[in-house]
Amino acid sequence: MNKFLASVAGAGGVGTAGALGYGIHDGWFSSESQTSFKSRINKEERVILDEAHASVWKQLLTEYKDKSKAKHLIKGIGQDSPTEQEFKNWCSGKHESTSVDESEFNSYVSWCTRENLITKLKGKSKNWNHSTENSGWAKAKSSYNSNETEDIRIPAESGNEKIAKDAITEEQLKNYCKKASSMPFVSDTDVDFKRSEKWCVSQ
Repeated sequence: MNKFLASVAGAGGVGTAGALGYGIHDGWFSSESQTSFKSRINKEERVILDEAHASVWKQLLTEYKDKSKAKHLIKGIGQDSPTEQEFKNWCSGKHESTSVDESEFNSYVSWCTRENLITKLKGKSKNWNHSTENSGWAKAKSSYNSNETEDIRIPAESGNEKIAKDAITEEQLKNYCKKASSMPFVSDTDVDFKRSEKWCVSQ
């Protein structure tokens, strides 16, 4: 497949204070017209957004309105009063697009997809713990046992309770982080991002 780099002013660093801009991403653009936009996305690094990602759409709207930082704007959608529905409608109509317009594809990547938590943390030089063995989560468990910050404790599998620091198991940490690995990044203040940064990276 013919690939070339698509406008990479930054390393996927959207949604963070001090970032070069919003909508900036590492990526590639295919000049082969038979390849749909959604199939060009590396699913191991980014999430294609849908109705289940309400918090991400809300964050994207905030970023898009920032005239000093927003990049790869969507043609036809202004920055003064865009709506989430405009974003969703535009993205829905572009998933199957085979356009060779690089600018349009960059807009799609920036505003219809989002880096996942693994990718975001990798950009902060933090490597995800991919261990499938409970023993690989012993350090995370020890850290959880001694942590007093309640808001970053992981949720129980059922109900709305968080798992107490003395009740956590390696398997619970492993299972939570496996689920979190496919979550899209929302912002640095998002609770799943904070939990993942604390418990899901190599200790």
